[in-house]
Amino acid sequence: MPIKLDILVGELFKVSKSTLNNLTGIKLGLDYKKGPKRGIETIREILWPGAFVTQVKIDGIDEEGFWFWIEKKGAIFLSSKMLLLPQNTVEDALSKEELNESMKDAQCEICNMLVGAIDDIFRKKVDSHWHLSQGKSFLYDHSGDLFLPPKSYVTYIAEINSEDISFQMAIAISEELVSKIEGQEATVSKETDELTAKAIAKKDFPLVYPEATLSEALKKMQENNSEYLFVVDGLKLVGIISSADIKGALSPFLDLKEYCRPQDEATGRLKVSWFTHSDVCTVAPETSLLEVAKIASKKFLFSIAVCEERRIIGEIPIPRLISVLAKLAFEKEA
Repeated sequence: MPIKLDILVGELFKVSKSTLNNLTGIKLGLDYKKGPKRGIETIREILWPGAFVTQVKIDGIDEEGFWFWIEKKGAIFLSSKMLLLPQNTVEDALSKEELNESMKDAQCEICNMLVGAIDDIFRKKVDSHWHLSQGKSFLYDHSGDLFLPPKSYVTYIAEINSEDISFQMAIAISEELVSKIEGQEATVSKETDELTAKAIAKKDFPLVYPEATLSEALKKMQENNSEYLFVVDGLKLVGIISSADIKGALSPFLDLKEYCRPQDEATGRLKVSWFTHSDVCTVAPETSLLEVAKIASKKFLFSIAVCEERRIIGEIPIPRLISVLAKLAFEKEA
């Protein structure tokens, strides 16, 4: 059955929302609609001043037909959350509309994560052989020339909001690329897709940064209903921390206000990096499910991280692995 762009874009925004929610630890709402169509001059009206632009390359198919951009205040907010900056610093940056070099680097990592999530959708919904990668990322100079190649485009605009902020994100796909997408049939091999680590990995994995405090990490575990968090530097996986690690380090008097002393409260401000285990179990995306099962059977694990050159792109919780293996065994028996 041919693919419809509107349905595909709905999936793209859905996975983008999940990725940003996981990244910020904040519940973000997202609504989207179709934007201006056709010539690049028409699209100029949704190219907000200072927007953070990212090129999405589709290797061997089209490297200039897919772009997305985030309103500048959105880039400031997201990168600040990734860098765990204090609230007053975030508010100051938003008021001045300043995106410093650290924020730009962090925003590049965020966009890289979004491209990775979008890549998964394309592989599942469009063609398993299509590979998406991040091209150039930059702040758009509103007074300069338009960066888009001279093509006709279809655009979509998303409104992203929380209690603290509201900002926009836009996607532009050339009509030439739209024709290639909608001309595809679903070609994903069920057997290959089901029997690889990447295919069954969860994309909304729980993570925390080394500079976070134990109190912040414990709160994130509770929000994610998880007994562990992957510790990442940008998107590079550096280790894992469990609820047992955190509770063992926190003072038992923290919840007993009448007995809690300053030194007890100080334990909540200890850094995650001090309690991170670096020997986290990882597998490559193309690892077979049989090999993943062999690894899991050798030692006690919470979860297995799926990584591309130490960049975490998903996780396989052990209960999920067992469930998939049981389903495959049942189907084979049937």
